[in-house]
Amino acid sequence: MRDMFHPHEIFRVLGQDRYTSLKIRVVLLDVFLAIAPLFIVITISYFWFQNTLAEDFYKQLQWEIQNTKQTIEFFVDGRLAARKFITSTYSYEQLSDHACVSKTISNFSHMSIAEGVEAIKAV
Repeated sequence: MRDMFHPHEIFRVLGQDRYTSLKIRVVLLDVFLAIAPLFIVITISYFWFQNTLAEDFYKQLQWEIQNTKQTIEFFVDGRLAARKFITSTYSYEQLSDHACVSKTISNFSHMSIAEGVEAIKAV
């Protein structure tokens, strides 16, 4: 009758003696109680880190988009200012002449603004 399995035998983990079994159970319980909070902290840190990376990626992308937008706006504003300057400086007759317009645009694109003002004053 002793050879049969008894439900209390399941709690005797690897030990025939009561105290050896108790010692093993205490060690296993201690290991579980040490690993459980560690697992919780690792899981929370993982999701926090993923959130931080995604947020940083979107902020970097937003900064790149804003920088590109400002560069394009600066370029367009420069071109508009140059066009307004040319149209306000030259008369309709001068701008109707193809040779004058091509000379003005080629001079304007190769000169700095100060040199362009001096060249216009000479005309």
